[in-house]
Amino acid sequence: LKARKAPVFQDWTQDFKDLEFSRGWMSVVNETNKDFMSSLGIAILKAQRGMHDDLEGMLFEDGPTAQYVIGVCLTAHGDENDLHSEYDSYRNVAVEVLDKMP
Repeated sequence: LKARKAPVFQDWTQDFKDLEFSRGWMSVVNETNKDFMSSLGIAILKAQRGMHDDLEGMLFEDGPTAQYVIGVCLTAHGDENDLHSEYDSYRNVAVEVLDKMP
């Protein structure tokens, strides 16, 4: 079996760097940034399909909206081909997660 490449957002844009997420200390200590980014990617895909709870749970109440975060994250990719590749990667993971949901 081939290991999947973890989806990664290109984080060099200032809008992306300015995003702040609500992460408890346990998450910061027990979850790598790579794990968090994968969770963010899945939350974005779910939000695009009308399931906003995961993404909204990652945001501060007085912070940016889920739609804004989606826009920043998806436009943070420098190349259109990278965007499609990352989208496919997120979609594959999200399909597996959603298939396991009751």
